[in-house]
Amino acid sequence: PPSAGAAAGAGASLRELLVEAPLELQCALDGRLLVDPVRSPYGHVFERSVLAQRLTAGGGVCPLTGQPLALAECPRDSELRRRALLWQRERRAARPARFARAQRLAAAAAEAGQWALGPEQEEPNFDKLF
Repeated sequence: PPSAGAAAGAGASLRELLVEAPLELQCALDGRLLVDPVRSPYGHVFERSVLAQRLTAGGGVCPLTGQPLALAECPRDSELRRRALLWQRERRAARPARFARAQRLAAAAAEAGQWALGPEQEEPNFDKLF
């Protein structure tokens, strides 16, 4: 089993991967690598889950503009998601082998988070919260 130090090192590598992304691949709210990006009508790009939390906490107001905003108004950006995954794969190929485990964890998190719902399931309606 990996030591606590190795686990801490892998966690640090994963955090670095998430925050070292180019600006266009980062969430406008938390600066992390986009996994499930959505674009607001105001032109901002957010990680979907982060925006959903902020909209819930902020009463349906865009956290950047202060304008009314519902998650349903923010379509998923599949092209940006593809670019983020490509960037992540390129980074993984360029990093030393000692970071391989952290990279696999990041990729698995990105893949698992892509569409948590099955094709026949509906997404939660966050508009009902506002």
